[in-house]
Amino acid sequence: MNSRHIPRLPTVTPPDKEPLTLPFNGRYVSDRIMSYSFSCLDRFHALFNLGNDKTQSESVAKEWFLDLLDCLKEVGGKTIQEMKTSPWCLHPVDWRHANVRCPTHEQQHEYWQFRLGKSRGRIIGIKIDGLFYVVWLDAHHNLTDSEGYGVAKIYCNPLSEYERLLIEKERLEIENRNLLNLLDQKTQ
Repeated sequence: MNSRHIPRLPTVTPPDKEPLTLPFNGRYVSDRIMSYSFSCLDRFHALFNLGNDKTQSESVAKEWFLDLLDCLKEVGGKTIQEMKTSPWCLHPVDWRHANVRCPTHEQQHEYWQFRLGKSRGRIIGIKIDGLFYVVWLDAHHNLTDSEGYGVAKIYCNPLSEYERLLIEKERLEIENRNLLNLLDQKTQ
């Protein structure tokens, strides 16, 4: 009888010997290391839907998403204190100057924001310990009016690739029906 040997993963002890909560990219989540969750992402909010002004159905430029990923990778290993005193400028959202009210169901949590990069937008979310729950991606600087960016800009929700394909499928089905009707008319 063949018994399969299942190798055990080595146990990694963090250098500071703090209690482990969750392994993340070879490090451990703690109050000191930034980690992210997109489980609270709201991509349909009128101010934060990532639409653009080029076409009604497209999102911000692909390059912006690459900047987002580069930023998240770079700050992922930073401590909370490093994030607060860095060019990313992690700080609580000041709702008195915001173009949107704090979501009422989330008032028990403090919302935070940090810069994606100079003039590249902001990431807004809830920070619980070292985990940052991303709620809004602010590519257009819509959270607050500011010099250089003006007032909030509202764009249509961009379509996902799946939604685009459904629209194209529907268009082709209508075209096909019309052609079949035309063929029936010509052959009668």
